[in-house]
Amino acid sequence: MTIERWSIPNRWVWCTAADVARIVGGGTPSTKVPENFSNNGIAWIGPADLTNYRKTYIGRGRRDLSERGYANSGATLLPAGAVLFSSRAPIGYCAIAANPICTNQGFKSWVCENGVSPEFVRHYLLASTDYADSLASGTTFREVSTKRVESMAFPLPPTTEQLRIVAKIDGLTARLARARAELDRSSALAAQLRKQSVCRAFDGSLTADWRMVRDDSGIVTDDALDQAYRIEAGSPRRKPPSEIDWRPRFNVPPSWRWVSIDRVVAQVQYGSSAKTTSDSSGVPVLRMGNIQQGKLDRTDLKYLPRDHHEFPDLLLKQGDVLFNRTNSFELVGKAAVCGDLNKPTSFASYLIRIRPSGILPELLSAYLNSPFARSWIERVASQQVGQANVNGSKLKALGIPLPPFDEQAEILQRLSNVFAHADRLEAEASRVRVLLDRLEASIFTKAFSGELMPQDPNDEPASVLLDRIRAQRASTPKTKGRRKRAVAV
Repeated sequence: MTIERWSIPNRWVWCTAADVARIVGGGTPSTKVPENFSNNGIAWIGPADLTNYRKTYIGRGRRDLSERGYANSGATLLPAGAVLFSSRAPIGYCAIAANPICTNQGFKSWVCENGVSPEFVRHYLLASTDYADSLASGTTFREVSTKRVESMAFPLPPTTEQLRIVAKIDGLTARLARARAELDRSSALAAQLRKQSVCRAFDGSLTADWRMVRDDSGIVTDDALDQAYRIEAGSPRRKPPSEIDWRPRFNVPPSWRWVSIDRVVAQVQYGSSAKTTSDSSGVPVLRMGNIQQGKLDRTDLKYLPRDHHEFPDLLLKQGDVLFNRTNSFELVGKAAVCGDLNKPTSFASYLIRIRPSGILPELLSAYLNSPFARSWIERVASQQVGQANVNGSKLKALGIPLPPFDEQAEILQRLSNVFAHADRLEAEASRVRVLLDRLEASIFTKAFSGELMPQDPNDEPASVLLDRIRAQRASTPKTKGRRKRAVAV
């Protein structure tokens, strides 16, 4: 929504926030309020309490104020029905007080006058976040001042129409919420489909029918793996591969075998710890943040000079698998295959480059991203200072099921088909989400321009309501002294 005033019905009137509500700021006590502190005192709301908050009303937050804390906070006790509006970044969080409540300094709450629906105001504010943000100022943090909130343009309908609009919006947005929930289930289904298919790929069930109609190609022999190593590494192995330290506990088909990661790769190598820059004329360096959802994301890159002393030894090639050895516990161990790199590319020290020889790179990456490898990571990862680490030695000793070479190709083809189907499900869900967002925006545009509901000629004009509010304010004696008091509606 924009600042310009649009066309509204004749029985509506344009006014300002100050015409229809008292704009009340919050306050913060002189001493920090502990998280989850409660002595059955006064509910004290901060913007964090409204993060991802979707309900209309809020009664309590993470913190309460004691009577002493309230007295030292400078906050005004807001009545039930006050519309809490976050005016300090993030701007635009909004809910209605379910009971008397206080807020911190990040709010400019609306205490609505008689005849002005708090629910209508809330819908308007939620639809006007861009407008409110355009009124903000500040460099360290952006904030909308009380004066600017008071000056916000507000389309005021007759009271009865406000209520009809609120009921209509609530009904339509409830249907949109149900549609979004269904889309979320589609996304969850896609994720589950990928996970189950990967598990079936590595326990042999994904290609069970394929094996039944083909001659047994036999277990991949040590000689075949040694030859694959020589081709990839350019020389024979200098020492025996690592033994399996851990593997999932399930049986594999008779034509398969269990091997260590070290047995099917030609190289396990740490990346560069050299300081990178933003000079894009250099060689891009992939970091842990460039691995997203099993794929490489090249949108945020750092660079090393082209003549860096670790090149070409640390330059990647197509088919290399990158393994994130250090990250938060939830993210450590993610992996991705290097596809067509287009230009020389390197990798940072928190990543390990794995160069497969006896297994397809895509299968190795899928296994490292699988629930099986996740169980292994939870067992072997070391943690310190909020970071988890899985070193190269542990990685080499991870057990992996090894199908015959021709079956690897069949598994990869079937996994690719399943993943493509899951991608289409997610893409369609994303497309529909965009349409739902546009539909919701259209609902609000129509609601606040008077086009959502038919006009009732029997409604009292909003101009009469506004005159009554002004007359009531003029007849109410002004109070002197401390501003701290419950704001009357």
